[in-house]
Amino acid sequence: MPSFLKTASADLRNQVRYPIDKEMVDIGRHHQCDIRLTDDAVSRLHARIQFDRGQYTIEDKNSSNGTFVNGRRISRAVVLHDGDRVRIGSREFLFESDAAGARRPAASPVYSVGSVILDESLSKDSISFTSQVDLRNVAQQPLIRQPQADIAAELKNLRTKFDVTMSMMKNLGKVTDRRGLLPEFFVNLLRLFPQADVVSALGPDGGSSRLKLLDWRVRGGGSEKPVRISRSIPQYVFDNEKAIISDSPASDPRFNAGEDSVLKKDVYSAMAVPIFKYEEEKKSPLAVVLVESRTGETKFSDSDLDLLIAIANQIGLYSENLKYQDLRHQEEMLEKELELAKQVQTALLPSEPPKYSCYTFFDYYRPAKTIGGDFYDFIRLPEGRLAVVLADVSGKGIPAALLAAKLSSDVRTALTSEKTPVDALKRLGYTFKTRRLEGRFITMIVLVLEPGNGRLHLFNAGHDTPFLRRADGSVEQVGYGKHGAPIAVDPEQECEEVVVDLMPGDAFVMMTDGIPDAADSDGARFTTKRTRLFLENLKSSSSADIGEGLIAEVRRFVGSAPQADDQCVIVVGRNAEQRGGTISRNGTA
Repeated sequence: MPSFLKTASADLRNQVRYPIDKEMVDIGRHHQCDIRLTDDAVSRLHARIQFDRGQYTIEDKNSSNGTFVNGRRISRAVVLHDGDRVRIGSREFLFESDAAGARRPAASPVYSVGSVILDESLSKDSISFTSQVDLRNVAQQPLIRQPQADIAAELKNLRTKFDVTMSMMKNLGKVTDRRGLLPEFFVNLLRLFPQADVVSALGPDGGSSRLKLLDWRVRGGGSEKPVRISRSIPQYVFDNEKAIISDSPASDPRFNAGEDSVLKKDVYSAMAVPIFKYEEEKKSPLAVVLVESRTGETKFSDSDLDLLIAIANQIGLYSENLKYQDLRHQEEMLEKELELAKQVQTALLPSEPPKYSCYTFFDYYRPAKTIGGDFYDFIRLPEGRLAVVLADVSGKGIPAALLAAKLSSDVRTALTSEKTPVDALKRLGYTFKTRRLEGRFITMIVLVLEPGNGRLHLFNAGHDTPFLRRADGSVEQVGYGKHGAPIAVDPEQECEEVVVDLMPGDAFVMMTDGIPDAADSDGARFTTKRTRLFLENLKSSSSADIGEGLIAEVRRFVGSAPQADDQCVIVVGRNAEQRGGTISRNGTA
């Protein structure tokens, strides 16, 4: 009769009993898990229940929300007793066991972690080995084999190892986090090699080739005495890319193991194999797995080494796959965050242009990346005036977008609270200069429209000179050479006010430098000259025709070349036919 996990429900009709009828039972959302829980709070491989030596243990598999036994979150494998309450995600279960060992405290868990000491007493130059395989060119070198005297026993042993290996590969396929790969690997190595007492992995310490301990497991109960692990053999394996077996190292005079060496006191037989990473069809050592026997019962064989080599190769591939999955997951999360940032940035821009009977507006914004640093707004001012703001934050992407988001609130506050646009620009200059923008600055145009008479007041803080296209098709650049310093550069340098009248049929065109600087695949720029020629040759005076036509012309010019900078275009047009010019109460003309 198997043991069970049953849902902790007082209503017997809602109780579900999950049998624990295997040595290893996986719990999670993954379709290959033995107990599959469709709960968003449950990880793909959340926990594992294991039966060994008459007792059940449960271990959390690096889940997001943890595994709890009797109300406590577990950080290592713990023994389950009959009646224990187990919480996985938002689901709570009762453990029912038919094993006698589960009804009383057991002597030890399946494995333990404990503390560890790396032994430095053996020089890697003095190491000799019972067997070794050079893995630099393993395809051209047969693996070592030793004849077996008892064929039947060997076949049974191979069958057992095959079953464990297949179970290991299945379980490794469920691992979704690189942090869970080595613990999963170690548990199965202790099952695969009954003579193994300690398994560990060592990898490079930072940018050096000197190895540090990555993780380890010890068979049986934990001891207060630290586990001593030699660095010398793994270091040799890592440096020479060789797989080795070393038997009775303490009795070999070539080891020069001191009295305090772990090899002198503890190690009876050891295997060490490199784990490789593969990059652009080249392999290089990623880490070393060390398997040690310390009981003196059975030495490792060449067939054990062959099997460990094969499994270590798979671990390397699993590790690389998980690395790429992690990178892809990070990319997906970044894409989601950028998409959310794009929505936020879009919400900061005007949802639609203002409505005037005598004026039309065109606005266009396209960032070079998902989000960008161009910004525009239409701001109502006292006495029925309208401020049209166009700004360009230096740089692109997230930093520029964050600065543009801050600018969106500050510019509105400054224009509506200061007496004049000059004062508002000076205030903005001081505000951003004191924030230490690390070389960043903001160019900006503030255009104030008096709808009743069509008068435009232009204030240019270091921005590209805008165009005024007259009804007869003539084009002029307004305020050329009369702009002030960009925001955050020199707040004391005031912008010079330029006043022009927007007559019926005229259009005022302003843009960020992403338009004239747009380049084709050969690097040729669209230029301000081409922009002016387009405006002069255009037949229509409609704001929409001017804006849409300019964007289409730029796209034709650049062809398939990628957009290198944010692009923004604002057109303010005055209708050719006027229907009165008085200002209404809400400021519309």
